[in-house]
Amino acid sequence: MLILLAAALLLGLVFLVAGSVLWVRSYCVSEQISWRTDSNSWFVTSTHGSFMVVVAPGDMMSQRGSRWAHLILPDYPSLPTTGFIMKPWFLGFQTGSADQWQAAPLSVFAMQWWPITLCGLLMTLLPARLLLSTRRRNQRLRKGLCAKCGYDLRATPDQCPECGAVATTKVT
Repeated sequence: MLILLAAALLLGLVFLVAGSVLWVRSYCVSEQISWRTDSNSWFVTSTHGSFMVVVAPGDMMSQRGSRWAHLILPDYPSLPTTGFIMKPWFLGFQTGSADQWQAAPLSVFAMQWWPITLCGLLMTLLPARLLLSTRRRNQRLRKGLCAKCGYDLRATPDQCPECGAVATTKVT
């Protein structure tokens, strides 16, 4: 149980730190990473607190023969959405598709960085709270205190006179 809580805490910290760093970085540098698979081309653009993922069928990369590309883009004031039919933002998310001028249908997903940072924060708080409460409970049991309220149980080892909790076995 403690290993799962520690793993969840670590994953939450990774989301929190990565989301925060990429959020701040997106205001300094506009960039695009693209790659292609056998059937699709993927483009991920990050700028001004948001990022957009575009999935295009076929090979639409400008550098033929390469499977990966990283570009530093001109400073966009926001995500480039020209030619896309985008739905309104909802809780930091936005979806859409290509306009009629595109030769192939494109799938578009845009997201702001703050939901990732918020998820990382929430994923960090709950496991941290559970780990701390488990640690506090184990420390109280080792010292001969009530696990629930911390009352000294040396005089009444079977039941806590303060809160009425039945004493549990000591942690070794």
